[in-house]
Amino acid sequence: PGRVTTRGGAAPGGAPSSRRDPTVMAFRHILLALLIVLFSFCAFATKVLWIQWTVLCVFIGFLLLFDLLFLNDASFVFDPDPDNWRRRVSKSA
Repeated sequence: PGRVTTRGGAAPGGAPSSRRDPTVMAFRHILLALLIVLFSFCAFATKVLWIQWTVLCVFIGFLLLFDLLFLNDASFVFDPDPDNWRRRVSKSA
């Protein structure tokens, strides 16, 4: 029979694909960005607790930065065989 494709982005063999469009922000990224905006308004609205809201915004900002930089689908590769790792590293060197 012919090749069957699904709308869900299934990989060959029926396994779901973990590849996403890198230009589209995930829901957690949008949520963190909205929290930064919300807490920034709180920081500007208060006269007494502005430093606490600003620190919270900085913490969430760094969380968003590290999430965007390091927590993607391809950042962690579990391969318990060290020979495979040596072959991968020696090809790129």
